Amino acid sequence: LLISLLSVPFLGERLGLWRILAQIMGFSGVLCITIPASDGGFDLIFILPLIAALYYALYNIMTRLVGRQVSPLTMTNVQHIAYILVALIFATLIWALPFDQFSQATLGPEMSFILRGWTWPSAQFWLWLVGCGLLIGLLSFASANAYSYVEASIVAPFEYIYIPVSLFWSILIWRDWPTPWGWVGCSLILGAGLLTIVRENIRDVDTASAAPMPMAASSAHRSDEG
Repeated sequence: LLISLLSVPFLGERLGLWRILAQIMGFSGVLCITIPASDGGFDLIFILPLIAALYYALYNIMTRLVGRQVSPLTMTNVQHIAYILVALIFATLIWALPFDQFSQATLGPEMSFILRGWTWPSAQFWLWLVGCGLLIGLLSFASANAYSYVEASIVAPFEYIYIPVSLFWSILIWRDWPTPWGWVGCSLILGAGLLTIVRENIRDVDTASAAPMPMAASSAHRSDEG
């Protein structure tokens, strides 16, 4: 939703009725999944995903802007170099400073995970880290390609697909089945993606049909008919 909204002032894209409808469907699906799972109370921790979503939306808007001059592979490499540098800075700070005691005393148990103390990963954990790194690298390259060649408001509804996919893996690995609201939410999210695909294909066909044929192609077409 934020990507589509930000694409208007930053990229000059237009949000038609069908794109807005797809966004509303996808966001409604997320609400159906997340709201029944909460206890109804509000906590400061709920603001963190909103901040993360805002920065992620800005990242994709920048990808669309920079992608007009830079290749997706270059953007992916620069992105992961930035990840490594920032991670090294924070790892050094967490290792050198007593953030663990500070977070336990001031933030409480709900927020203390943000500044958890340093723990050296085990050998098995290193394998998981390498695997996650390879997957993130591949998906970052795919995302950079998508936002480089397609309007951001078209790609954005497919960002919601991670919700039903995560439910699929939770069922397969942990046998954690979604609630009835979860199934409703998944249906809305998948419907938003399908609506975007169908509508954009229809629009491409209409645009191609309405465009005049080049003179050479038109002459060849008439000679073939003759």
